[in-house]
Amino acid sequence: MTRRNDLAAAAFLPAIVLLALLLRGLDAPLDFDEHYHLDTIEQIREQFPAFELNKTPAATPPLYHFMVAGIAGLTKADLAAARILTASMGVGALWGLYWLASRRLRSTQALWVTIVIALHPAILWYCTMAMTEVPSLCWAVLAVVALCALRPPWLAGLGAGTCMMAAVWTRQTWVFLPVVFLIAAWRTRSSLRGRLGDPMTLAGVIALLAAGALFAMWSGVSPPRDYASSHELALNLGQPLFGLALIGFYLPVVALSWRVTLLTIAGAAVTTVLVAIPAESMVRLYLAGQTLANPQGTLQSILNLVASKIGHLPAAAVCVLLVALGALAILRLIRAATRNRAIAFMMLCLAGLTLELLLVPQVWERYWSAVVPVTILAGILAMEGSERSRKAIRLQYAYLVSVGLAYFIWQLRT
Repeated sequence: MTRRNDLAAAAFLPAIVLLALLLRGLDAPLDFDEHYHLDTIEQIREQFPAFELNKTPAATPPLYHFMVAGIAGLTKADLAAARILTASMGVGALWGLYWLASRRLRSTQALWVTIVIALHPAILWYCTMAMTEVPSLCWAVLAVVALCALRPPWLAGLGAGTCMMAAVWTRQTWVFLPVVFLIAAWRTRSSLRGRLGDPMTLAGVIALLAAGALFAMWSGVSPPRDYASSHELALNLGQPLFGLALIGFYLPVVALSWRVTLLTIAGAAVTTVLVAIPAESMVRLYLAGQTLANPQGTLQSILNLVASKIGHLPAAAVCVLLVALGALAILRLIRAATRNRAIAFMMLCLAGLTLELLLVPQVWERYWSAVVPVTILAGILAMEGSERSRKAIRLQYAYLVSVGLAYFIWQLRT
């Protein structure tokens, strides 16, 4: 059965991405920030080797753009080359996630959870776009695969560090990952010698040095440019609340399928009260700069639809409910993390990204796409167990597949 599922993953996961790419089309109109990336690719192709790395139209590092420019230099088709590379790296990310999931779950379960992740809006739609979300995810997944698969330890550390360096040089959001590696190394080793010799330490140091070089070149966390003021850092407490709402939206079964205690009731109630007060202003923040014709994510699309058709107060009520569900899901995941090191690692990733985004003034759902697969996998691991849990997992799968397909169809129509 394991070999059969491995073959199914090898064939079915690329088929999902290829079908999405064909349905959208290689020459489909540009969406979101694709034009910034295409301008950067064209600039590299025309100016190389005199290209200046710190003067790019895109707000992300240049590794992805160099990879596309190398392909486009032969084909002279920047957009098609970019979308094909993104889709290919999306397949690589999904294969890596299947391999990692199969280490913790039965092969059938691992295949299903990977298919569900593949159909998620943060993966499926972005696999068809000339943007850096999916390529950076691929590098990050490969970093964890290298850590688990390579031997001896120094080679595992070198491989994981190189892949993490590539993730950071594709999208700087992933700078939290080497920090998570270092924390994990120091928590799992008792002696200083063991901590310094851990492959996670080597990997984390390599990636942090690469990130430091990138930020030093930029003199900040994004390229210096005329409109860089739109990317200035500022404390934004709405970010973690939006993250909770996203978790509540995507993992409602995880939130509701465990035994309710006074602690969970109290946690959800306190969260609801604290969020209810600024809820309307939060919704206005989440919808800033968006229109129904240009949705930036599934949840933001729904909030936008409710706010435009009914009003901001009903949209705020939806947001409060989802934040409460998200709080319940997080409580369950934290409880599971005390017994499962894999879930603990995933929760550290979620915490790291949350701390990063606290300093980002813009609230976009795609900024959270880095940890969507991680959170879904953690939720499934947390629900593993009894027959009742298996039924809850199937319900969670059905819900996620429905949301993913509905969003993809909506995007095709708009």
